[in-house]
Amino acid sequence: MLITVEDNCFSSEKAARKSLQEKWAFVMDIDFPALVNNPHWHSFDSCLYLVDGEVTVTDVEANKSVTAKKGSTINFPSRVVHFESTDGYKVVAGMSEKPADLMKVNLDPDKL
Repeated sequence: MLITVEDNCFSSEKAARKSLQEKWAFVMDIDFPALVNNPHWHSFDSCLYLVDGEVTVTDVEANKSVTAKKGSTINFPSRVVHFESTDGYKVVAGMSEKPADLMKVNLDPDKL
């Protein structure tokens, strides 16, 4: 499984934000609603620090799932087909592309 989850990586949201700002070109807050989305992939790498909530991410090719909880980080390499299931969660996200380019999310797996 190429998508990884690490628990208790940072002592606080402030420490997570500082680390993300040092490593990633773009950092932003995102509040995800409850959802189960369709398999998709992203054209960019990202790292999410969970501020609140819980999310289960399934790597379609590996047919494996991981669950991240508050305080965890999820690392998403680009071009990995996956989907999420959640009752809602909030993150500080570090991304390799600017947020205005996020229209590249939810790309059709058949076009990978």
